[in-house]
Amino acid sequence: MGLAAFHFVRGDQRQAREVTDQCLTLAQHANDIDALIEAHFLSGMVSFVMGEFPAGRRNIEECIRLYGPEKRDLHIVLYGQDPKASGLNWLAMGLWALGHPDQGLERARESLAFAQSMSRPFQLARSLAGVGFVHVYRREPQARDSHLEAAIALCIEQGFGYFRAMVSAFQGSNLAQLGRTKDGIALMRDSVRTLRAFGSELLFTIVFGELALAYASIGELDQAAAAVGEGQACVERNGSIGPKPSSYRIEESCCCWANRLTLPARKRGSSRPGGRETTACEIL
Repeated sequence: MGLAAFHFVRGDQRQAREVTDQCLTLAQHANDIDALIEAHFLSGMVSFVMGEFPAGRRNIEECIRLYGPEKRDLHIVLYGQDPKASGLNWLAMGLWALGHPDQGLERARESLAFAQSMSRPFQLARSLAGVGFVHVYRREPQARDSHLEAAIALCIEQGFGYFRAMVSAFQGSNLAQLGRTKDGIALMRDSVRTLRAFGSELLFTIVFGELALAYASIGELDQAAAAVGEGQACVERNGSIGPKPSSYRIEESCCCWANRLTLPARKRGSSRPGGRETTACEIL
């Protein structure tokens, strides 16, 4: 399991898929319930990151079903994390991608409530961040005392350097959505540098998609196009989520902003029905 998790966090989803499939097969043959819970959890995460959302949902829901209603303290001792609390967060993001944003937010809040019943700071940070991630996807920017800020504060207090950088990348997108675009861009860029120093490119297609939209929103179209290119390079290198549908939206956004710059008198409408902005995160 550890090797699969290593490849996953590193961002190499092709290798993570190969090892995770082996883990799932071995766990099924061994009839080891904790190994099977963890294997379904890992398989679900990899599927989501590779854009295989229905398969990821099935794996995570099976992980949660096998886990049951009570806490499994032995599992946490064996594997170092709680797959139900973490799985609910991944399920929340997957449900959002599958077109169920309200269900996604409900699962994220369920994860947070479950984590708050434990005495495990990292699990709490993960679940706080999970609620914040879903709000970013839903284009619901959070101001003061947000879940993302609380997660970052807990990471600083506990010394969770890697996860702090991951959450900060999403906080950068949150700031951009609040209109603090340059602050958000700077935070996302700093987070990318820190994560790469840790040897990770996990979720970089999402981060670069957010960077592209942030740059486009202030008319920096060359930088937006460069961010799209960086995200596509991550896909080719790591086998993570293919951002083609997202990049089309990003490119459309760039064109939209170019029109605003060159045709200021043109009447501007909403970018999508109902007045909601097009999202870069529609790759997870």
